[in-house]
Amino acid sequence: MRSISRWRHHFGFNRLDKPFLKEGLPNLSSEEKKQIKKAWPGLDISELDYIWPRIFKEKVGFSPYFLGDLWVEDIEHIVNPQNQLVSLENKALCDVYFPELNFPEPYVRCLNGICYDRDMNHISVEEATNLLCEKGQYIIKPSVGTMQGKGVRKVSANKGIDIKTIFRVGGGNFIAQEVLKQLPLIEQLNPTSLNCFRITSIYINGRFDYTTILKVGKKGAERDNWNSSILMGIDKNGCANKVGYDYQLNQFDRTDSGFVLSDIVVPEFDKLTVFVEKYHKKYFPNCGIIGWDITIDEKGAIRVIETNLTAPGLQAEQLCSGDFLKPFCKDINEIILNKL
Repeated sequence: MRSISRWRHHFGFNRLDKPFLKEGLPNLSSEEKKQIKKAWPGLDISELDYIWPRIFKEKVGFSPYFLGDLWVEDIEHIVNPQNQLVSLENKALCDVYFPELNFPEPYVRCLNGICYDRDMNHISVEEATNLLCEKGQYIIKPSVGTMQGKGVRKVSANKGIDIKTIFRVGGGNFIAQEVLKQLPLIEQLNPTSLNCFRITSIYINGRFDYTTILKVGKKGAERDNWNSSILMGIDKNGCANKVGYDYQLNQFDRTDSGFVLSDIVVPEFDKLTVFVEKYHKKYFPNCGIIGWDITIDEKGAIRVIETNLTAPGLQAEQLCSGDFLKPFCKDINEIILNKL
């Protein structure tokens, strides 16, 4: 089963890697491959997944601590126990489980085709429809099994949206919630999308660290996912890197709105990181790596869009923020080897 999963992920990634193979990515030397295997003795390192280390080598330079996507998957399944975490990712229930995380206000939840209001009272489809029609706008998204923002839509109630179509979202598993308004400085980077931060927090063997990227939607985009955004690293002073990347790994030194990346400084950045550390330790101590999608609203309050627990993703994060897994390499290897 593991080998089938590996091949499936590899061929899925071909949509991304083919253009770069045509351009000619640098190969890894035998010595570089040896360094990777030495750095990660707990991983099943094969030729299958050297594409990402080759991309890193071209874009930011070689490091044996950069990990390919299949190796990342192996690590996530060990340090993030899937059987303990999967139910906590249900987007229709996150605000119920974790009220202190300040998720967007829920309007309607749908669980296996059954509707509920914000307080978890059972409501009819007609009542749910009326609630949504009362709202000028709302975000609707599948509540389980989604990646890269698939199925996420901004809905305007006055545009004659077919409500039957809404209730088919996610196979009857979705949440409709408020449209957040961002801090003006963040909103102006691209006014049509929520430009949120992906803070990847690491909490292993009692040690905590984090890395941050800012996702800025391209012109006209309504989502900030990588396939419609420019991603840039943010250092620990809240300053953006000089270069960002889109999904095809094109490099940018400014947003579509004309903001130079190196001029971007996130206001009150330390509030975000203190928040993430506090709640990673409080709510998810058994989760080694979390991908937080988080922003600051117009009133300066921290708002959590979602927490990615079972598949936080590390490829764009490594590209934008470097080999931040290096300090945890020994701990991760020990956990993997002890689980074998």
